[in-house]
Amino acid sequence: MDSRTDQKERILVVDDSPEILGIIRDALEENGFLVSVAKNGEKAIRIATESKPDLILLDILMPEVDGYATLGKLQKYEKTRDIPVIFLTGVADTRNKVKGFSLGAVDFLIKPIEIEELIARVHTHLSINRLKLELIEANRTLEDRVATRTAELTSLTNRLSEEVEIRKKAEQEVRKKNEDLYLAYEQLSQAEEELRSNYEELKIQGVQLKNSERRIRDLIELLPQTIFEIDNSGKILLINQAGLETFKVTPDDIKSGVNVQDYTAESYREQSKIFFDRTFAGEKKNGIEYLAQKKDGTIFPAVLYANAIIENDKPVGVRGIVIDITELKQVHETLEKKNLELIAANRELIEKEDALKINYQALLETDQKLRISESNFRAVLENSSVALFKRNFIKDCYDYISPAITGITGYPIQVMEKMSLDTVFSLILPEDVDTFKSALDKIIATGGGLFTVDYRFVNKSGVITWVHEIGRIFLDEQGYPLYNIGSVQDITDKKTAEEGLSKATRKLNFLNSTVFSDIQNAIFSLSGYLEIGREYTRDETLLKFFEMQNQIIIKIRDSMTFARIFQNLGMKPPERQNVIQVFLYGISHLDMSNYERDIQIEGLEIFADPLLEQVFLSLADNIIRHSVKATAIRLWYKETDIGTTIFFEDNGVGIPDHMKEKVFERDGEEKKGVGLFLSREILSITNITIKETGIFGEGARFEIEVPKGSYWIN
Repeated sequence: MDSRTDQKERILVVDDSPEILGIIRDALEENGFLVSVAKNGEKAIRIATESKPDLILLDILMPEVDGYATLGKLQKYEKTRDIPVIFLTGVADTRNKVKGFSLGAVDFLIKPIEIEELIARVHTHLSINRLKLELIEANRTLEDRVATRTAELTSLTNRLSEEVEIRKKAEQEVRKKNEDLYLAYEQLSQAEEELRSNYEELKIQGVQLKNSERRIRDLIELLPQTIFEIDNSGKILLINQAGLETFKVTPDDIKSGVNVQDYTAESYREQSKIFFDRTFAGEKKNGIEYLAQKKDGTIFPAVLYANAIIENDKPVGVRGIVIDITELKQVHETLEKKNLELIAANRELIEKEDALKINYQALLETDQKLRISESNFRAVLENSSVALFKRNFIKDCYDYISPAITGITGYPIQVMEKMSLDTVFSLILPEDVDTFKSALDKIIATGGGLFTVDYRFVNKSGVITWVHEIGRIFLDEQGYPLYNIGSVQDITDKKTAEEGLSKATRKLNFLNSTVFSDIQNAIFSLSGYLEIGREYTRDETLLKFFEMQNQIIIKIRDSMTFARIFQNLGMKPPERQNVIQVFLYGISHLDMSNYERDIQIEGLEIFADPLLEQVFLSLADNIIRHSVKATAIRLWYKETDIGTTIFFEDNGVGIPDHMKEKVFERDGEEKKGVGLFLSREILSITNITIKETGIFGEGARFEIEVPKGSYWIN
């Protein structure tokens, strides 16, 4: 056994890259190895011949002398030819592997190298090499001892022959040389004693040899690789426990006589036979990679190493080791896959780097534009009549407020920034404070968001100023307010104009109601006279004119109804309304007892004109008046990417395609009163749209689309 197994094992690392040399050297030294390094093949050969390392890690692609040539030179020297060599390469193709194995390499490591895999493979091949050297040394020792003992026995035999000759001569001269006979007898006795002594020694050495053989066999049984012996015909004579388990065979199978080719894949049997024949003939082979076959037919990749068994200077069989490299293959495949992924990732990184450079340039240009834009924005902000602010509820002050606030309140920015919320409320008219607080409480209770409120503010000079505030409340995770970010604007002039307009509108409404009342009275009287005229005449021509006049009166009455409702359109500001409540109010004016109702719109609120009730009244009235065979209605909604859609459906005949848009035209209303034309006008005030999308023959379906920000779901 090599004495170096009790010492640190030495590894020679050969690579033209200083970075890779440093990484591998550090990793090996951390794991207890002595490390030598070389940057080229010539230096590696010189170090290997001088210090004979236990293992060499050899890069393939190097300038001047590459890895293949370096290995070839190492194989020429008897001192270095048995050193196991693991190739390092960045190219993992089968042709390079075959070439490397044929030159004598024991393994390949693919760059970039995983340190854990490197250490594992180094340990594995050092263990294999130690076992190989121990087997060779054990065989050599046995052969030397047998040769020594054979020579001793030969010598003793020769001496016995000589003694016999002496005795013959002594018998012939018995009478003449009694003294010589006695001396010969003494010598014979001594030789006999020596023979007995040598015999006992040989017995002891035989026991020692058997014990040594038993230890070697025990060691073989402990190895995780398959150890075997075959005779010159290929019959398996011996196989260790790992081999039995690997190839799924039993000791009885071995005793019955099985051939090593039975456990080689069919496609590799010819190659395997050539390998064993050459090994049997005494050729030194470094091992081959092939496909082995288990008893159940399972194929797996393996590496085969073998040496001839020599007895009496003649080969009598082959002894070898089979290493299952299934996991190693999987690791190689994984590494190759990872290598491809790394190449793809590197390519992607390069592309992203180029994109980032372009984006960076664009960002520089955008930053320049933003700086200009910021400067312009600040200029606009400083000169705007609208004051922007950020209210901090935690600190109870303003984090920021723009200069326009001084023109609205009369207070300097420094005073306004420190003003508490209670102080702000104290400057608002008491009758408007509750309105302001209610708006804040409502938006906080619903999770924050946008709100608007108008209130009257007493400025520093004591003048009452109407203020319009738009704000967005931001809450923390517990629902407490953090900030209010928004704007305030002096709308005193607007409110004054609105008040004047309201007075004028009230006067106009009074005039309209008076005129409408007079016209209705006149229509009523005219209708009475028409009825009297019908009773006093039987003239068909006059009756026909009376009917025409009656139709004109009905049309005038409908037009006045339309005008009365239309004049109220937009008179009151839009408001947040509960859809199901408004719907129920609307249909309460109609007899809907003959229709089944499916209402699935609970919790939906929309921002619409107060005349929203009239929309649902018109839709329901349209069913009663015009929907043939309808027996049920359905009201439901669905959220979309752009808002929410309310669906109003019936199961009647429906509306023909050419009429779907005409039903919303005033001239196409026929006898529908204010009808769908007015419904579309009411909804359009808050940007809500309505259209008919039903399939003719399956019922009418009206879709009311409410934009985002104009609806709430509680």
